[in-house]
Amino acid sequence: MRWTWSGWRPRWRIVLREELEEVLRRAPARTRIWVDETYVEYAGAGQSLEALAAGSENVLVCKSMSKVYALSGARAAYLCAGPHQLEELRAVTPPWVVSLPAQVAAVRALQDPDYYAARYAETAALRERLAGQLAALGLEIVPGVANFVLGHLPPGGPDAATVVKRCRARGLFLRDAVAMGSQLGSHALRIAVKDAETNRQMVAIITEALKG
Repeated sequence: MRWTWSGWRPRWRIVLREELEEVLRRAPARTRIWVDETYVEYAGAGQSLEALAAGSENVLVCKSMSKVYALSGARAAYLCAGPHQLEELRAVTPPWVVSLPAQVAAVRALQDPDYYAARYAETAALRERLAGQLAALGLEIVPGVANFVLGHLPPGGPDAATVVKRCRARGLFLRDAVAMGSQLGSHALRIAVKDAETNRQMVAIITEALKG
């Protein structure tokens, strides 16, 4: 993803796999490049750089399974890279870094792509609806595809820290996005996408929090 900045409002777009592949091929062979693809499945089928990394001399793709596979408790992830790079890393990898139950869960998840593709589509629809509801409250929504919404509160209203505190008092936990980067400013909120009913309840609480 590429970020550019215009005042306090971030602008970004998804960089497609073909564009990234061109950039990576032009990189010096001596430069080792680590690509984090934690959320890439939400961007659509075929956007991963796994295949490129598997045949590359200097690109490694890290795939956390905590987000798109909902295995955060398992603490499972995997790498895609050329054989010689994996051998180098294996030499310094502690034994048993992933538990047996986590390995079983991870393998089973990878064996059911159709199930997860349906979940990604469901998340996209829920995200679109939630983003629209938040925009109706005056938030400026940053375009995205992941399982959360990033939005900027109206500059003349309460800041993110205040809204987070008010929501917490009502049983809703949001994230003040200033921790994601100071350029986001003091009015940025990150809100996870949940099921339709939970999203409705979150919007109702945020509505009240904006009032005071």
